[in-house]
Amino acid sequence: MLLATLGTLVSGAIAASLPKGTTERPNLLLLFPDEWRWDWQSGRTGVKTSDPLIQVATPNFDKIAATGTAFAHAYVASPLCAPSRAALALGREYDTQQVPSNSFDVPADLTTHYRALRDAGGYHVMVSGKDDLTKHSGYGADGSYRAVELGYSVWEGRTPGKYGTSSATSGPFPGALANTTVTLPNGTRANALDVHNHCFSNEIGLNITRTALTCCLDPPTTQVCSTPLLLPDELYEDNWVGQHALHMLMERPAGQPWFMQINWPGPHPPFIVTQSSMDLTANKTYPPPQDYFQGGNTIADNIEARRLYAAEIENLDGWFGKFVSAVSTLGDSDNTVICISSDHGEMLGDHSDWAKSKPWEGSAHVPLACTGPPHLVRPSRLVTMPVTTMDLAATWLDFAQVPVERSGMIGVTSTSLRGVLNGSAEENRQFIASGLGRNASGVGEQTWNWRMIVKRVTTPPAIAKNGSSTTALLKYICCESTCPGNPSNVPSVPAGAFQELLYNVDTDQDWAEMKPLPLSAGSPWLPEAVAMRAELPPAFAAGCQHAVKPPPPGSTFHVLHGQGCVTRAADIPHAPVTLDGTSSKCAAWTTSRTYVGQPSGDVIMIKHSDVVDPCAPNASASTIEIGPPTAKGFVFADGTLTSAYCPGMCLGVTAGPTLASVACGDSSAKGFKLEPL
Repeated sequence: MLLATLGTLVSGAIAASLPKGTTERPNLLLLFPDEWRWDWQSGRTGVKTSDPLIQVATPNFDKIAATGTAFAHAYVASPLCAPSRAALALGREYDTQQVPSNSFDVPADLTTHYRALRDAGGYHVMVSGKDDLTKHSGYGADGSYRAVELGYSVWEGRTPGKYGTSSATSGPFPGALANTTVTLPNGTRANALDVHNHCFSNEIGLNITRTALTCCLDPPTTQVCSTPLLLPDELYEDNWVGQHALHMLMERPAGQPWFMQINWPGPHPPFIVTQSSMDLTANKTYPPPQDYFQGGNTIADNIEARRLYAAEIENLDGWFGKFVSAVSTLGDSDNTVICISSDHGEMLGDHSDWAKSKPWEGSAHVPLACTGPPHLVRPSRLVTMPVTTMDLAATWLDFAQVPVERSGMIGVTSTSLRGVLNGSAEENRQFIASGLGRNASGVGEQTWNWRMIVKRVTTPPAIAKNGSSTTALLKYICCESTCPGNPSNVPSVPAGAFQELLYNVDTDQDWAEMKPLPLSAGSPWLPEAVAMRAELPPAFAAGCQHAVKPPPPGSTFHVLHGQGCVTRAADIPHAPVTLDGTSSKCAAWTTSRTYVGQPSGDVIMIKHSDVVDPCAPNASASTIEIGPPTAKGFVFADGTLTSAYCPGMCLGVTAGPTLASVACGDSSAKGFKLEPL
C-alpha cells in the first residue's frame, strides 16, 4: 500500500510537470510466455505460404497481429531464460547485462526498467509469474525476494516456474499446492503438491519412483508427456499465474498509469498439461521435426511432443483474450499498449535438438505483436525489419516519457520501437545481436559460445540480377568451436577453432536452414559477412576472421575417418556428405555391396570387397570410392577433429586409424579414396 501511495504521488507530480499539450502516458501490458517459438501461431505472421502448416489455434494472438503491428523477425538478445529476461529488464545487450547464464541473478546495483517506470515514471508496476531475474537465488516462499528492489509495486503470483515446484517453500505456487487436497479420478484424496511432483518427477530431477501419476516417458525419449496432470485446471501453473495476475490488474489503483508483465511458465518443457488442455489438440496432426537425424524419439514420439506443446500454447492464447477483455472492462482500451512475445523459442526436435540456447530460428526467433489506440500503434502493419525484444525496455520508457538519463539505468543499449509502432519509422536499429556463452571475463555458459548478427541488406548485384529480391535478411553466426546443435550438413571444426556461417533468413527459415551461403573468396555474400563480423564483440570478430570456412555447397565432402557410414548428398540438398557412424542417417555396411545415390548428378558410390566393416580400425585392405567426378574438394577429419581443406579439383586420401596424409588431386583425379594403411 505504501508503494502504491508513493507511486500515485509521484505520478501526479510527473503529470503536472509534463509540457502543455502532452498526451497522457499510456498503460503498458506485456503478455510474456516462456519458450514460445515464432512459427507456432495460427495467423502465420511472417510465415511463408509454402511453409508447413501447424495446427495450433491462437485466435487472440492472431487478432492482435492482424489488427495491430506485427513483427515477422523478432529475435531475443540471448535464447536462455535468465540472460534473455535480464537483457529486457536492463535494456542491455547480452555481453553487457552481467547475467551470462541461468546461474546468475540480475546484479543488485543495476536499475531495471521496471524500477525506472515505478520510481521515475510514477507507474504502478505489476509483475506475475516466472520473471527469472533472481533465477539463481530463487523467489522466496512468498515470491517477494528482491521484488521491491527490482521495481515491482505488487507481485501477486510471482513464482519460479516448472522446475521450481519441488518444495513448498520455493515459491507461492508450490506453497499453494502443498496446502490443497484434491480428489483423484479413482476417488483417492491426495495432496496437490504430491500429485504435481509425481507427474513431473523424472522431468524435474526428483527422486520419485515411477507411478501411474508419472506424466512423461523416461529418457532417452524426449518430452513425450501423454499422461495428463490429474489436478483441477485452476491448479495448473499457467492458469494459477494467469488468475493471480488478472486479480492484480482488476485491483489496479485508479488515476495512475500502470504497467503489467505476466510471465507464464509455459510452454516451457516439460510439455505437461491437464486433460482439458490435452483435448484442445486431440486428433490434430503436426509436421515432424526437420533434419531429425539422431535421438531417442521415434517420429511418432516427436509428433506427440509437438501436439502437447501446441496444447500449452492454445491454453495460453485463451489467457491472452482474457487480459484484452479485462483491459476493456476497466475502460482502459483507449490508452493501453498491449504486446505479446516470449523470452526465447523451442527447437522441438529440429536438427535433432530440443530446448533452446542455440542460434537457429526455432531457438532465437519469437513472436511479437502489439496493439493499442491507432495513434500509438499503427493498425494492420507487418514489419519485416529485424527487431530485438530487449528494445521493449526503451519502448516502455519512451511511452512513459522517462528519458534514459533520468531513469537511473546505466549502460542502456536498448532503442525505442515507438516510432516503428506508430508508423513514423521503418526501423529502430541497423542490426540486432544475440549470443550465449562466456563473456569477456570468461564467465558464463561453458557448453555454448556463439554470437549472432541479423541484418537486412541490399541484395548483392550479382545475386539480384538473377531475379532475387532487392533485399535479404541475413543471419551471421560466429561460434567458438563447432556451432551448437549444427544442422546435419554443417561440418564440425577442430576444438578451439572458430566457425562462421551466413544464412538468408528470407529463403531459409528453420526447417530449411541447411544451406549456409558460400563465404569463399569471390562470393558476392562475403563483403556482407565481413561487415557483420565487425559488429561482434572483439574476441569473436578476431576469431571468426580466421574461422574454418564452410565448403561451397554441393561440391565438398566431410569425412570422419573410422566411423563407417555414408549418406547420399541428395538426402540433404546442397549439402556436404557426412561419413559418421553416430548418425542414424547412415546406411548399414554389408559385405560386397555397392551403394549408388539418385541419378541426379549428386551420386555417391561406395565400393568395397569382402570386408564386413572397411572403416573399422582393424579393417583389412579395401577401397572406398566416393563422390561424383566433378567433386572439387572436401574437409577431412580424424578422431581428434584435425581438418584440412583442399580446394583442388578432386582429392586423393591415404589414411589409417589415424590421419596419415591428405593430398589434393589434379585435373585428372576422378574422386578420392580412403585406404587403410
